[in-house]
Amino acid sequence: MILSKAKRVISSKIKKIGSQYISGSSTFYGRFMKSNISQDLPRSDHVVYAAWNASIEDGQIVSKDSDYYVPLQINIPNLVEGDVYKKLFMLNANASGDLAHYDYPLVASFDQWDVATGSTGFITKKTSVRVNFEKISLRVENTDEIGQVEAGDFMVTMPWSVNASFTPVAECRFTDRHGRKWRIEDVDDKTYFNQAYQMRVSADDR
Repeated sequence: MILSKAKRVISSKIKKIGSQYISGSSTFYGRFMKSNISQDLPRSDHVVYAAWNASIEDGQIVSKDSDYYVPLQINIPNLVEGDVYKKLFMLNANASGDLAHYDYPLVASFDQWDVATGSTGFITKKTSVRVNFEKISLRVENTDEIGQVEAGDFMVTMPWSVNASFTPVAECRFTDRHGRKWRIEDVDDKTYFNQAYQMRVSADDR
Protein backbone atom coordinates (compact mmCIF):
# COMPACT_ATOMS: atom_id res chain seq x y z
CA MET A 1 0.00 0.00 0.00
CA ILE A 2 2.84 2.36 0.89
CA LEU A 3 4.64 1.59 -2.37
CA SER A 4 1.46 2.16 -4.38
CA LYS A 5 1.01 5.55 -2.71
CA ALA A 6 4.68 6.44 -3.30
CA LYS A 7 4.32 5.65 -7.01
CA ARG A 8 1.34 8.00 -7.30
CA VAL A 9 3.09 10.78 -5.37
CA ILE A 10 6.31 10.55 -7.42
CA SER A 11 4.40 10.37 -10.70
CA SER A 12 2.41 13.45 -9.71
CA LYS A 13 5.52 15.41 -8.65
CA ILE A 14 7.43 14.57 -11.82
CA LYS A 15 4.52 15.79 -13.91
CA LYS A 16 4.34 18.99 -11.84
CA ILE A 17 8.05 19.93 -11.75
CA GLY A 18 9.36 17.99 -14.74
CA SER A 19 9.41 18.74 -18.46
CA GLN A 20 7.46 17.06 -21.22
CA TYR A 21 9.40 14.91 -23.67
CA ILE A 22 8.41 13.27 -26.93
CA SER A 23 9.53 9.71 -27.64
CA GLY A 24 8.33 8.53 -31.04
CA SER A 25 4.56 8.86 -30.90
CA SER A 26 4.46 8.98 -27.09
CA THR A 27 4.94 11.76 -24.55
CA PHE A 28 6.18 11.55 -20.98
CA TYR A 29 7.30 13.82 -18.15
CA GLY A 30 10.77 13.63 -16.66
CA ARG A 31 13.48 15.41 -14.72
CA PHE A 32 16.60 16.08 -16.79
CA MET A 33 20.08 15.68 -15.32
CA LYS A 34 23.60 15.91 -16.71
CA SER A 35 25.45 12.63 -16.34
CA ASN A 36 29.13 12.14 -15.46
CA ILE A 37 29.50 15.74 -14.32
CA SER A 38 32.57 14.87 -12.23
CA GLN A 39 34.60 13.71 -15.22
CA ASP A 40 37.51 15.83 -16.42
CA LEU A 41 36.48 15.64 -20.07
CA PRO A 42 33.16 17.17 -21.10
CA ARG A 43 30.63 14.53 -22.08
CA SER A 44 27.25 14.64 -23.75
CA ASP A 45 25.67 11.99 -21.51
CA HIS A 46 22.30 12.80 -19.97
CA VAL A 47 19.75 10.96 -17.87
CA VAL A 48 16.04 11.65 -17.47
CA TYR A 49 14.21 10.43 -14.39
CA ALA A 50 10.62 9.57 -15.27
CA ALA A 51 7.70 7.93 -13.51
CA TRP A 52 7.65 4.13 -13.33
CA ASN A 53 4.89 3.97 -15.98
CA ALA A 54 6.27 6.63 -18.38
CA SER A 55 5.72 5.82 -22.08
CA ILE A 56 9.23 5.77 -23.55
CA GLU A 57 9.58 4.03 -26.91
CA ASP A 58 12.64 1.91 -27.64
CA GLY A 59 15.11 3.29 -30.16
CA GLN A 60 13.27 6.55 -30.86
CA ILE A 61 14.80 10.02 -30.81
CA VAL A 62 13.74 11.88 -27.67
CA SER A 63 12.92 15.56 -28.09
CA LYS A 64 12.12 18.52 -25.90
CA ASP A 65 11.43 21.84 -27.58
CA SER A 66 14.33 22.18 -30.05
CA ASP A 67 16.63 19.72 -28.26
CA TYR A 68 17.06 16.15 -29.51
CA TYR A 69 18.64 13.13 -27.85
CA VAL A 70 19.72 9.64 -28.96
CA PRO A 71 18.54 6.98 -26.47
CA LEU A 72 21.12 4.59 -25.04
CA GLN A 73 19.44 2.61 -22.30
CA ILE A 74 16.17 2.48 -20.41
CA ASN A 75 16.37 1.21 -16.83
CA ILE A 76 13.07 -0.34 -15.76
CA PRO A 77 12.34 0.24 -12.04
CA ASN A 78 12.56 -2.68 -9.65
CA LEU A 79 9.43 -2.19 -7.59
CA VAL A 80 10.44 -4.97 -5.18
CA GLU A 81 13.40 -2.87 -4.05
CA GLY A 82 11.32 0.28 -3.94
CA ASP A 83 12.78 1.86 -7.09
CA VAL A 84 9.90 3.80 -8.65
CA TYR A 85 11.84 5.77 -11.25
CA LYS A 86 12.31 4.82 -14.88
CA LYS A 87 15.72 6.10 -16.01
CA LEU A 88 16.50 6.99 -19.60
CA PHE A 89 20.17 7.41 -20.55
CA MET A 90 20.88 9.33 -23.74
CA LEU A 91 23.30 11.44 -25.78
CA ASN A 92 22.76 14.92 -27.17
CA ALA A 93 22.07 14.78 -30.91
CA ASN A 94 24.62 17.23 -32.35
CA ALA A 95 24.36 16.39 -36.06
CA SER A 96 21.96 15.13 -38.70
CA GLY A 97 22.28 13.75 -42.18
CA ASP A 98 21.47 11.03 -44.68
CA LEU A 99 22.37 7.35 -44.58
CA ALA A 100 23.23 5.77 -47.94
CA HIS A 101 24.18 2.29 -49.15
CA TYR A 102 26.19 1.42 -52.28
CA ASP A 103 24.12 -0.57 -54.75
CA TYR A 104 26.00 -2.54 -57.37
CA PRO A 105 24.50 -2.94 -60.89
CA LEU A 106 24.03 -6.70 -60.68
CA VAL A 107 21.59 -6.85 -63.58
CA ALA A 108 22.40 -3.59 -65.30
CA SER A 109 22.11 -3.16 -69.03
CA PHE A 110 25.08 -1.82 -70.98
CA ASP A 111 25.24 0.80 -73.70
CA GLN A 112 27.30 0.53 -76.90
CA TRP A 113 30.47 1.47 -75.00
CA ASP A 114 29.89 -1.31 -72.43
CA VAL A 115 29.05 1.20 -69.72
CA ALA A 116 26.47 0.03 -67.18
CA THR A 117 23.24 1.98 -67.47
CA GLY A 118 21.43 0.39 -64.54
CA SER A 119 21.03 1.97 -61.11
CA THR A 120 24.32 2.04 -59.26
CA GLY A 121 26.22 4.12 -56.73
CA PHE A 122 25.19 5.39 -53.32
CA ILE A 123 21.44 5.19 -52.87
CA THR A 124 19.97 7.14 -49.95
CA LYS A 125 18.14 4.81 -47.60
CA LYS A 126 17.30 7.16 -44.74
CA THR A 127 17.13 10.96 -44.62
CA SER A 128 17.38 13.49 -41.80
CA VAL A 129 18.74 11.06 -39.22
CA ARG A 130 19.72 12.80 -35.98
CA VAL A 131 22.92 11.40 -34.46
CA ASN A 132 25.62 12.09 -31.90
CA PHE A 133 29.14 12.70 -33.27
CA GLU A 134 32.04 12.23 -30.88
CA LYS A 135 35.69 12.47 -31.90
CA ILE A 136 37.72 9.48 -30.72
CA SER A 137 41.13 10.00 -32.33
CA LEU A 138 43.25 11.64 -34.98
CA ARG A 139 44.91 9.27 -37.37
CA VAL A 140 48.64 8.68 -37.15
CA GLU A 141 49.08 9.56 -40.82
CA ASN A 142 47.19 12.84 -40.43
CA THR A 143 49.24 15.61 -42.06
CA ASP A 144 46.49 18.23 -42.35
CA GLU A 145 46.65 21.51 -40.53
CA ILE A 146 45.44 21.57 -36.96
CA GLY A 147 41.67 21.88 -36.92
CA GLN A 148 41.11 19.72 -40.00
CA VAL A 149 39.17 17.18 -37.98
CA GLU A 150 37.77 15.53 -41.11
CA ALA A 151 40.90 13.36 -40.99
CA GLY A 152 39.97 12.04 -37.57
CA ASP A 153 37.99 8.98 -36.61
CA PHE A 154 34.64 9.65 -35.01
CA MET A 155 32.13 7.57 -33.09
CA VAL A 156 28.59 8.13 -34.31
CA THR A 157 25.64 7.01 -32.22
CA MET A 158 22.51 6.56 -34.32
CA PRO A 159 19.00 5.73 -33.05
CA TRP A 160 17.86 2.15 -33.53
CA SER A 161 14.66 3.35 -35.24
CA VAL A 162 16.51 3.58 -38.59
CA ASN A 163 16.29 -0.22 -38.55
CA ALA A 164 12.59 0.04 -39.44
CA SER A 165 13.47 0.57 -43.10
CA PHE A 166 17.22 -0.01 -43.34
CA THR A 167 19.90 -1.60 -41.16
CA PRO A 168 23.23 0.28 -41.28
CA VAL A 169 26.27 -1.85 -42.10
CA ALA A 170 29.99 -1.25 -42.61
CA GLU A 171 30.82 0.48 -45.93
CA CYS A 172 27.64 2.57 -45.85
CA ARG A 173 27.97 6.36 -46.12
CA PHE A 174 26.66 9.07 -43.82
CA THR A 175 26.45 12.58 -45.32
CA ASP A 176 26.00 15.33 -42.76
CA ARG A 177 24.19 18.63 -43.23
CA HIS A 178 27.47 20.35 -44.11
CA GLY A 179 27.87 18.04 -47.10
CA ARG A 180 30.77 16.12 -45.56
CA LYS A 181 30.78 12.42 -46.37
CA TRP A 182 31.66 9.79 -43.77
CA ARG A 183 32.49 6.16 -44.40
CA ILE A 184 31.12 3.71 -41.84
CA GLU A 185 34.01 1.46 -40.84
CA ASP A 186 32.37 -0.64 -38.11
CA VAL A 187 28.87 -1.06 -36.70
CA ASP A 188 28.22 -2.11 -33.09
CA ASP A 189 24.62 -3.26 -32.69
CA LYS A 190 25.15 -4.98 -29.34
CA THR A 191 26.17 -2.35 -26.76
CA TYR A 192 22.91 -0.41 -26.95
CA PHE A 193 20.68 -3.15 -28.36
CA ASN A 194 17.18 -1.91 -29.28
CA GLN A 195 18.19 1.68 -28.53
CA ALA A 196 21.11 2.82 -30.71
CA TYR A 197 23.83 1.76 -33.12
CA GLN A 198 27.42 2.81 -32.47
CA MET A 199 29.49 3.31 -35.61
CA ARG A 200 33.13 4.24 -36.17
CA VAL A 201 33.37 6.57 -39.16
CA SER A 202 36.12 8.30 -41.13
CA ALA A 203 36.21 10.76 -44.00
CA ASP A 204 34.86 9.11 -47.16
CA ASP A 205 36.84 9.80 -50.34
CA ARG A 206 35.22 7.10 -52.46
